[in-house]
Amino acid sequence: MVFQIPSFTLGQLSQITSGELHGDFNLKLNGVNPDPLKAKADELCFVFNAKFLKLLNEGQLKAGAYLVPIDAKIVVDVPRVAVKRPKLIIKQLLEVFGPKRFSFPAGVHSSAFVDPSTTLGKNVRIGPFVFIGPNCSIGDNTEIQTSVHIGQSVKIGTNCLIKANVTIEDFCTVGNRCTIHPGAVIGADGFCYVTEEES
Repeated sequence: MVFQIPSFTLGQLSQITSGELHGDFNLKLNGVNPDPLKAKADELCFVFNAKFLKLLNEGQLKAGAYLVPIDAKIVVDVPRVAVKRPKLIIKQLLEVFGPKRFSFPAGVHSSAFVDPSTTLGKNVRIGPFVFIGPNCSIGDNTEIQTSVHIGQSVKIGTNCLIKANVTIEDFCTVGNRCTIHPGAVIGADGFCYVTEEES
């Protein structure tokens, strides 16, 4: 799979990543191919592990340019950018070039129920079919996606993302900058029980 992104140059890549440039600053690249064995002459590929570094040094890879670790020994003259933390660089590139995730608009969707005693911060986004019980507080810039159930007296911090079909039970607290993934249940009963009579 090739990431369909706007064209960019090797020089722009070095600036975005603060990497060490080897090659023509103006070399144009039209995509990012995560498979070094299939990358084409106008694509960038990531070469981070020993297996692919060996193939690169043997001249067996055909990408237009490469992103490599700064400490990798490269004996062939290929266009590349060398970086200190390759996995962090992938994150940076996705933020710059990747498709933007859909986000609900600020406000409460018409199909959602929010108890009147609940307080909402600034720029809170609440999607369709959400239920939020009494005495909750939702912090600024938090997004609550479709079909989420939030019980009573729940506190959710700022800049959180609560994805679809999450359940947060009564009296739970969620901190700031948390992501809760689809279908998660926070605050469910434990897996043990105690009987009235000693057994």
